[in-house]
Amino acid sequence: MRRLPVTLSLGLLVGIGAVMLYFYSTAVPSIEKRISSAIPSYDRVLYMESHENLEAAFYWTTEQQLGLALGEADRNQLHLLGMVDSHDVHGLSYTAAEFDELDVYVAYGVVSNPSIEHILVNGNSTEMMTTEVARVWFYMADESFQTLDIIGLDEEERVVYNSRDWLE
Repeated sequence: MRRLPVTLSLGLLVGIGAVMLYFYSTAVPSIEKRISSAIPSYDRVLYMESHENLEAAFYWTTEQQLGLALGEADRNQLHLLGMVDSHDVHGLSYTAAEFDELDVYVAYGVVSNPSIEHILVNGNSTEMMTTEVARVWFYMADESFQTLDIIGLDEEERVVYNSRDWLE
């Protein structure tokens, strides 16, 4: 077996190390880092979900707002879909975001009324989670929202919030 000279072996190791350093230094930053660079009031990610090449992150700000960001890993793209205040006089805050390019249609918000146990969007159940700072809910639709009816139900399934009650 023939051995490579020490200088050639060392040169290969340094070359391989340089390529690895370049690869790891140009890797896509985490969605948390990308959000914190884009939003000065960013505090933390509350919930994150990945699907294929897309990451969805619900994040919290120091201004008590809930935001939604979508990250495309392969394109190093970050899409900020909006924020909603966490406190509402009616006990439930919400917004909707639609991003046709990625087929993302989502309604989301924060529940501050402790009697609200379930939320329906256009008659469909939502995901709800309790985090260290807020009760967050969201609903992912298959297509664009034509209307947005939000219903908050208590433990006995009685309506305690109806978005139509607050429309002028």
